[in-house]
Amino acid sequence: MNADPSTFAAALQRLPHGPEFRFIDRLIELEPGKRGVGQYTVRGDEPFLRGHFPGEPMMPGVLLVEAAAQLAGVLAQSDRDGAAW
Repeated sequence: MNADPSTFAAALQRLPHGPEFRFIDRLIELEPGKRGVGQYTVRGDEPFLRGHFPGEPMMPGVLLVEAAAQLAGVLAQSDRDGAAW
């Protein structure tokens, strides 16, 4: 199912991360409590890219793991029957 933007916005508000440390900026699909697909667009001016292979920046693997954890948080928050509510 396509993600409802209001569901995504509400779930992001419940995550403990501030906007500077959010690595999901779009929710593409959401099946509450089961699966989700998110997207983060690398702008190229993020501070962490300056020192991560200068000239050929690469998204640090630990931040890819963080993005997956944030998506899992959004997914858990989306299931009204789950323990997160």
